Amino acid sequence: MTEIKETEINKMTKLQNYMRGYQDAKADMLSVIEDIKAEIKDLHNSHMINFVSADGAVDTCLEIIDKHIAERSK
Repeated sequence: MTEIKETEINKMTKLQNYMRGYQDAKADMLSVIEDIKAEIKDLHNSHMINFVSADGAVDTCLEIIDKHIAERSK
C-alpha cells in the first residue's frame, strides 16, 4: 500500500465537501418544488385559481412536477 500525498487528501476533502454541498442544494431544490406543488393544489382547491379544463390542467401540471421530482431524486 502506498502513502497518500497531502495534496491528494486535500483534493478528496474538497470533493467530499463539494458532494455534500451538491446533495444539500439538491434537497433544497426538491423542497422548493414540493412547496410550489402544495401551493398550486391549495389555490386550486380553494378556487382562488381555476385551472379546470377538459384536459385536467391542474392534474397535468402536478404530474409534470412529480415527473421532474422523480427524475432528480435518483
